[in-house]
Amino acid sequence: MGSPVNTAFAVLSLLSVLPLLLISPLHWRMRNTGGILIFWTALGNLVMGICSIVWADTSENVSPAWADFSAAIVWVYAPGFVAGNLCILRKLEAIASTRQVSFTDRDRRNTLIIDLCIGIGLPILLLALRPISQGHRIDIISNYGVRSPYYSSIVGVFTYQIWLLGLGVAGFVYAGLILRWFLMRRQQFAAVLASNCTGLDKNKYIRLMILALVELCISFPLTIYIVVAKLVDTPLQPYTSWADVHEDWNTAWSYDISELDTADIVYTELGRWLCVAWAFTFVGFFGFTQEARAQYRRWGDALARASTRPFSSKKVEAENLHQSRAPQSEPRETGRWSPKAYPHLATYDMVEASPNLAFNKSSDFDEEAQKTPSSQSPSFSFQPSPPNLSDIYVTTERITHKA
Repeated sequence: MGSPVNTAFAVLSLLSVLPLLLISPLHWRMRNTGGILIFWTALGNLVMGICSIVWADTSENVSPAWADFSAAIVWVYAPGFVAGNLCILRKLEAIASTRQVSFTDRDRRNTLIIDLCIGIGLPILLLALRPISQGHRIDIISNYGVRSPYYSSIVGVFTYQIWLLGLGVAGFVYAGLILRWFLMRRQQFAAVLASNCTGLDKNKYIRLMILALVELCISFPLTIYIVVAKLVDTPLQPYTSWADVHEDWNTAWSYDISELDTADIVYTELGRWLCVAWAFTFVGFFGFTQEARAQYRRWGDALARASTRPFSSKKVEAENLHQSRAPQSEPRETGRWSPKAYPHLATYDMVEASPNLAFNKSSDFDEEAQKTPSSQSPSFSFQPSPPNLSDIYVTTERITHKA
């Protein structure tokens, strides 16, 4: 699988995706904006982990379709990652500032819409602007994977770099405000958490605030370093025309990672390892809480039901088939006399009551009558002609048995 560094990254990046996906329904169900950060972190680790396996020992374009898709995700996941952090920090700052004691459903809905615009809409916008500063199709680096090409120019700065830098600066400002409000209003924010139905308790808020410290001390400086290092390593070039910039549009450039200079290797590796480190940090803070353990149990129950469903469904189908093939009892008429339902109730009184019934005695009736005990009613062979029985109603008081 290539170099040991690439092998370690492939294993850890793919392993980090599973716990993120397991706890993601918990955040989406609570309308927690941390779900945006989970989405971009899991997507980035999954794509880059697969790329590190596919291009572990080669720089050939072995899968063009996957290479194009991966290049687009690599281009957009960094802004999405920083934007997801910003959404979390915005919510924490709104709670810590106590500007609004209670939040209505409309307030929460508006906040969610704003967070989705920042965390999802802005990265999609940058993806749409990608062809402007894309000099050629893709960069393929062995023992790394796919990298989206970037034509360093003033146009590229305004269509990509300045957005990434602006999101990082905004997150830095919000993280500082959170610490300031928390130190100033430690006595008030607990009451705010209990009254505004934000879905956060004190422990969860503390964990999120520690994440804000990580953003303040680690994530923001590294983001600034990556942006500045790219600008320094590749000086700005004139953006003469669209045709000149996109002259090699369909070309896929191939490199071995050893061919890159030291600065390029550092910020290239740092960009993908930062996403893995953040994934395990997030899981460490929120993957072992009581809500997360309850979510794991729900996943286990759903998996158990899914594994036993084929057998139970076959059993139900077999029972239904058996019931459909079982002989159905013939419905008996109620309220009207029927010779088929009550053959032992045929008497001479009924013959006298209805001239429409013509009983035909068998020739050996006398012999049968002699053999029949006196306690039993004699049996007759009858044939209604025509079968018009609508005028006969049988009740127990009108039936007499003759021996």
